[in-house]
Amino acid sequence: MQAMRNPRTCTYVGQANSSGIGELPVLVPWEIHIYPKWHSYFFHVYGEKVSSLVDLNCFTWFYWSAPVSSVSLFHDDDFTTSNAPLGSAPPNIAWVGSLRGHPEYIMGEQGFFVHRNERSSLSDLHRQSRLEVVRTCKPLHLYGRRYELDTSEGTVWFFAVVGSGIYVDTGSPFRGLFLTVADRPSLLSGKHFIRWRAADIDWFFLAANNVSALLIATAFSWQGFIPRGELVFRDDHREVSCCPSLLRFSRGFEQRHACSCHNVNGFMGCRTNEFVNALARTSV
Repeated sequence: MQAMRNPRTCTYVGQANSSGIGELPVLVPWEIHIYPKWHSYFFHVYGEKVSSLVDLNCFTWFYWSAPVSSVSLFHDDDFTTSNAPLGSAPPNIAWVGSLRGHPEYIMGEQGFFVHRNERSSLSDLHRQSRLEVVRTCKPLHLYGRRYELDTSEGTVWFFAVVGSGIYVDTGSPFRGLFLTVADRPSLLSGKHFIRWRAADIDWFFLAANNVSALLIATAFSWQGFIPRGELVFRDDHREVSCCPSLLRFSRGFEQRHACSCHNVNGFMGCRTNEFVNALARTSV
């Protein structure tokens, strides 16, 4: 699956290519002098030093402060031509959203996604007690969208990534199911699903099926877009907040550290993660 990778044990498919960000270092504690900028970046993101093997080639998200030598950005619909098969995007390319006002587009102000190819099982993803995420809480109407934050509709959406340094706890005591699917069409085949809106997944769908949290591992791959991981929680209180109170957040790579989640210039961040304030970029 695409987004939730273990930077210590992942096995990615495909080599660095000229259209991607290139091969990145594998960080180990005793080589700080070889990659000082990457070690500094890792410390700022996770709030701790590298203490074991960290393969940056498994990361699917980088802030603009990442010390990559060069970035050639693609859009998530660049490989959706009529004669291209689904999942035709080459591995290791950096991408942002193409549609103004969509969350993928807005996230491009803070950083960029990286498309990886990896073999994982949905059951492995489902067993993780916390998932690394990014999220924008900028009002979408500022970008021409007609509706506000997704929390106003009773759902809280995240992109599931590796590399953000912020985790949301999936083991919280929610009432209802925590489901993991490959993509939206999978929702049509399960016995739990009695209704589904093709345009999106809303509070009514989640409530009708007793779903508290839904992980979509390769969202939009069925339409030919570059896949991305999506994690959506049902919020019965419909709290309009960048960090809804029903969720628990944390930081840390090897160790779990407290994250006092708050709105940082329109993006989810931690109060202890001061560097986030300097990461945003005004345009893509």
